[in-house]
Amino acid sequence: MRTAIVRVSDAKLSDRLAGMREWLDRHHYEPVRFVYDHAENALVISVEFPNERQAEAFAMRFDEKVPAATHYLS
Repeated sequence: MRTAIVRVSDAKLSDRLAGMREWLDRHHYEPVRFVYDHAENALVISVEFPNERQAEAFAMRFDEKVPAATHYLS
């Protein structure tokens, strides 16, 4: 399993969550787990996927601040 970690600003939260759901549906990705936590003026979202490719694709598409190479954890 791989976990994508993305940060979303509070101001964009509802639009970004809706966009994530649409993107996941369009790509037929089924996350294993979806967890979030509030940090400063952003929400940190951890989404666990069954493989690294899905986690990296999700992170590259949705993270606003972290370079793509650091978006996912093993």
